[in-house]
Amino acid sequence: EETIYVRFKNEQIKKCLTKAGQVLEMKVFMEAATLRDESGEYFFCDVMNGVQIDWDGEIHESEGSYDTQNEVDVVAMKGMVPVFISCKNGYVDVDELYKLSSVADRFGRQYARKILVVSKLHTARGFEGYLRQRAKDMGIWIIDNVAYMKGKQLGEELCLAWEKTR
Repeated sequence: EETIYVRFKNEQIKKCLTKAGQVLEMKVFMEAATLRDESGEYFFCDVMNGVQIDWDGEIHESEGSYDTQNEVDVVAMKGMVPVFISCKNGYVDVDELYKLSSVADRFGRQYARKILVVSKLHTARGFEGYLRQRAKDMGIWIIDNVAYMKGKQLGEELCLAWEKTR
């Protein structure tokens, strides 16, 4: 009597509705994938979301061995330069900066661009200032307040992040 069953149309819709932050990831992915420059060309030449990165590139199938992997929310390519984008819908811990930085530094070296997209930064006890300064020191561009952006504002911010993270 008190049990409710829910059937989803497909796995993608289920993931969007049940995983916190999935909608933000999809919004960033769609904006990056459809973004065009002044000449009408696509701004990024390739965009993927939910990218699984294997640190050593080897498959570990034996018992007791593990693959070291990370998921990057969105990876875009601008020419030969990778852009690693982490999307956070809730509280952002400083560890997120280190995760983003370590993956980007490992797989893009000095060429990689790093962007953190957040729905809203936590502002308690001066933490926002600390997080912003740490991100700046690590070469990470923050796009904040995405939940309140209108129209093409997110696309404009992605272009600005590309310019400012050189």
